[in-house]
Amino acid sequence: RAPPPAARAGGSGRGRGAPAPPPSGPAPPPPAEAELWQRVLATLPQTPLYARLDLMEDAQGQWCISELELIEPSLFFFKHPPAAARFIELIAD
Repeated sequence: RAPPPAARAGGSGRGRGAPAPPPSGPAPPPPAEAELWQRVLATLPQTPLYARLDLMEDAQGQWCISELELIEPSLFFFKHPPAAARFIELIAD
């Protein structure tokens, strides 16, 4: 099966062949998501070095936790290379 035209033309695949803008770093979460994350963190005995909270909306439009991940085989350091050095520093402490 052939890729969509935008992908063949070097675009993002999101339409009209226009490439996606380069990422400028992590975007802050919307306030409702950040508040839920703070509530989850408050239930943990200590703050983890890494955690990922996956959310989805229920039928009433409320956020639900679908996964709380405290380990990750690929920490995506390629997205922000300085994070690898910082993570190592935290583990060493």
